[in-house]
Amino acid sequence: MDKQSQKIDISQKILDKIDQRKIKITDRWVFWAKKLGFGSGLALTAVVLIFLINLILYYLQQTGSVIYLSFGLPSLALVLKNLPFNYIILAIILIVIIRLILRRTNLIYQKFYYLIMVVIAIVLIGAGIFLFYSGINNVLANKVAESDKKIFILSEIYQGQLPCFPPDRNGIVGKVIKKNINNVTIQTLDGQKEIIVTGPPNIFDNVYLGQIIGAIGTGGENIFVADKLKTLTPDLIKQCLTNY
Repeated sequence: MDKQSQKIDISQKILDKIDQRKIKITDRWVFWAKKLGFGSGLALTAVVLIFLINLILYYLQQTGSVIYLSFGLPSLALVLKNLPFNYIILAIILIVIIRLILRRTNLIYQKFYYLIMVVIAIVLIGAGIFLFYSGINNVLANKVAESDKKIFILSEIYQGQLPCFPPDRNGIVGKVIKKNINNVTIQTLDGQKEIIVTGPPNIFDNVYLGQIIGAIGTGGENIFVADKLKTLTPDLIKQCLTNY
């Protein structure tokens, strides 16, 4: 049997199954409605994901977690511990939804599926970073501050309810209020606690009263042993200085 005959035979079998109602033909308007629905869902999910990436970056900025990275590799565990995992899990869920929509609708060429997914991920992350630097968070913070209503996670983030450099066993930030030869006493940036900071010889030589310092090391309830210490400028932590 030649190829033309095979083609006719297959076509006839399909027509027979349609006649026997074994194959149901979808109306064109239903087909386009599904495409439109999946496309709209994909677009909405992508927009929410971009905004969520922006929120994660804003969270890290507001809590000061990124500043600990300036201490190098020893501070990496401290930064990871303070990540907003609830937002990250939500972002992962949205990524899975986007992938399922793309799989279900065949909106992208399957041959280059993984390459295209990587490109989409880069575009979404880039859009989230762009949104973060666009100043939209300052606008939203002002809007939320003017409202008395609680708006899901936005109120927590934009109404200044995030912990700013909360005392941690491995990292601390505060204002120097006392200085001795071998230690300094700092006040946490929320103004609620005083902690004695000790460390290696000469670590406090360039520390003065009124300065804001950050340190990584090991701490307890009211004392912290610093391995590394840095002076922080007000510009770096201006979102935490409302108490001073």
